[in-house]
Amino acid sequence: MTAKLTRRQWLAASLCLPSALAAGPRDWNRPAPLGKSGLKVTPLGLGCGVLDANVYQKAVDAGINYFHCLPYGQETFLELVGKAVKPVRSRVVLACGGNQGNKKDLLEQVEKRLKNLGTDYIDLFYLTSKHKPEAITDELMEALRAAKQAGKIRAGALSTHGLAAIVPRLLEVREVVGAIMIVCNFATWVQAADPNVPPRASLPGGGWEDITKVRKAGIGIVAMKALVGGLQFAPPDRQAWAKSLEGPSRQAALAAALKWVLRNEQVDTAPVAVDDAQQFERNLKTAAEPFTDADKQRLAAAVERISPYYCRMCQRCEGACRSGLPVSDVMRFLMYAEGYGNIERGRREFQRLPQELRAVRCGDCPGCTVRCPNGVRVRERLSRAQTVLA
Repeated sequence: MTAKLTRRQWLAASLCLPSALAAGPRDWNRPAPLGKSGLKVTPLGLGCGVLDANVYQKAVDAGINYFHCLPYGQETFLELVGKAVKPVRSRVVLACGGNQGNKKDLLEQVEKRLKNLGTDYIDLFYLTSKHKPEAITDELMEALRAAKQAGKIRAGALSTHGLAAIVPRLLEVREVVGAIMIVCNFATWVQAADPNVPPRASLPGGGWEDITKVRKAGIGIVAMKALVGGLQFAPPDRQAWAKSLEGPSRQAALAAALKWVLRNEQVDTAPVAVDDAQQFERNLKTAAEPFTDADKQRLAAAVERISPYYCRMCQRCEGACRSGLPVSDVMRFLMYAEGYGNIERGRREFQRLPQELRAVRCGDCPGCTVRCPNGVRVRERLSRAQTVLA
């Protein structure tokens, strides 16, 4: 039995979130403290990656100060970002990171990012893909402390898809880790308002109690995947799917998703990536608009439409595959390819799996042992991932 929400249940839940969502729009371009990190960030941030320097200038002119520059293997834009913000460097919070296994390598990564961006310091330096407490080592914490003492970074941060597992360790290192980046979008967090869904299954890898602990510890929260992969997923009936997401209807749903995350008071900033200046201008317009009943209806319809295909990364399927596949990871790799349109990144991440896992084909199993609580058609999606990414 799954915990998938119907459209009616989602609407009821979305109306019961006064503690999570602000009644009206926040000042999306007014900087506020990022926990106790010492940094102030705007609720609307920019996920850097577009190669149009005008977009970065437009963001600064609009008052946006949080620039999220995690290259994920594509570093060509870092120099562009650095040059674009150089004249206003003191007004901008630059966030980037690395995923090195020891102190020496991490400090070298800091130096590399400083050179990439052409700056003397990085405001927020992330350790990425830290989903297990044992990955947050004392050695890496020492590296962050050393970089901070040397003036190379202003604060450390973590990026994770498994919040619940690392909360105890996160609280231990909160004097080093000033912020954490986690999945936050309308399709994941809203389920916490449904009394039939256990709290720990409501958020990706955690529940409201975990968010409360993080906030009380003074750790800032940065949203990832705020627009649910652009609401672009590919069920078998591709023509019907493409028609359902044409023009105004898809843009209206994306606008509603952006308004939703900007009103989530538990989130300090949501860096949203754009493809071009036109999309950025749409986001600016949307950020100032009210979140309406029509928006709730759009998101409820979107939840119903994407539930069979969109992995919430709640981690409840971990260890359930008889062949040992890391199900939520493979689903995420497919989202990079289909949702973000970045098939290179999806394939690159997939190729990092051990050879024996990359060789698994879901059609070879007598039956899928994974039961998604959110109604994802796991076997179908894994088969597609193996076709697209292998």
